[in-house]
Amino acid sequence: MLNLNYDEMFKISILALKINRSYPTILKDKLWLFSVIPMYGLFCFVFCLISNSMIFHDLKNDNFTAACTSGIFAVLFICVSFKYSVLLTKTEDITFAINKVKGDYASAKRLCSEEQAITSEYANRASWVTKVWLLTSFSVFSVFPTQVLVLSIYYYAIGDFQFVHMYQMTYPEALETNKNETYTYLFLLFMQIYYGLYVLLMYVGFTPLGLIFMLHACGRIEIVKYRISKLFEGEHYDPREIQQRLKNILMPLQDVLDFVDLLKETFRVVYEVYMKATTIVIPIALYEILEALKEARLSIEFMTFIVAGVVLCFAPCYYSDLLMEKGLSLRMCVYASGWEAYPDSAMRRTLCIIMCRLERDVAIRTLFRTVNLDAFSELCHQSYALFNVINAAWT
Repeated sequence: MLNLNYDEMFKISILALKINRSYPTILKDKLWLFSVIPMYGLFCFVFCLISNSMIFHDLKNDNFTAACTSGIFAVLFICVSFKYSVLLTKTEDITFAINKVKGDYASAKRLCSEEQAITSEYANRASWVTKVWLLTSFSVFSVFPTQVLVLSIYYYAIGDFQFVHMYQMTYPEALETNKNETYTYLFLLFMQIYYGLYVLLMYVGFTPLGLIFMLHACGRIEIVKYRISKLFEGEHYDPREIQQRLKNILMPLQDVLDFVDLLKETFRVVYEVYMKATTIVIPIALYEILEALKEARLSIEFMTFIVAGVVLCFAPCYYSDLLMEKGLSLRMCVYASGWEAYPDSAMRRTLCIIMCRLERDVAIRTLFRTVNLDAFSELCHQSYALFNVINAAWT
């Protein structure tokens, strides 16, 4: 028997959001507040250090390379804070979506074997996406502490030991003067690792949510499509049987369309921010890589930023495009079902209404555009154009 458990399949995302206290079902009481304030406060403290370095040192001294590095870390702070605000302001909607998926998994036990297979397929795909995103995010984060460890061992091996900082920046005078003293260095290293872990938790926890919901919607549309293909199955035309089959089609169809509308409203601004942030981060990271190559260095950390940024935007564009394709495929399935050959006018009108309803794209939208592969292509063009401007202005 099919046994899909949301909490078990997506425990990585759930655990990450519970650790940083942003999971929608966590009670927002005084205990929550007292835990969030110090956690987010330390995160803000490191952001202030980064901003101080970028504004009062890097830009002031025309060190554009260092300013770009600090700028990328500052963008991460803005994105993480925005995601946290979405989880707080859209708590009810996200909780409803999670419970909807859980309810559909529970009710899948009563479906036929073909529909159970469809549900299981898309649930497993969503679980796979969550694991891939964990691997991608952790790969980006792990580059920085690995770099610190490797360089520290190297300097020790050649007899010239020195402290290696995780992020290169200029600190306020009190910290800058003593940054290479043991306790000050350990404090700064702890804060930098904490900053990276906080970003990692939010990206691992929040980013897969939209993908999980989109894949679930694709699965529900596939089930409706399967039922339409069986609508006129049988040797004899039985109006009562057809009416019951139509009922089993209309209710889940309206259900999944309402679910997609909820996703559109919940993630409308989220994916717009993803697109804009990635459009900025990728050209800056490319510029940093080129500058490093000029100095005969290989900037692995910025290469991973580019890979993560591409995956971050490509995944929702791809799955939203898949969702749109499923909606179009469903409409064609209704049209090709052979409805015109049956005498029941009420049934024909119902199917015509379904086709009219499916004329509107079943896809996620941002504030200005549909999230699909065309949007990703446009993002790549904009990033390349911005890279050319940066490269021409500061080379």
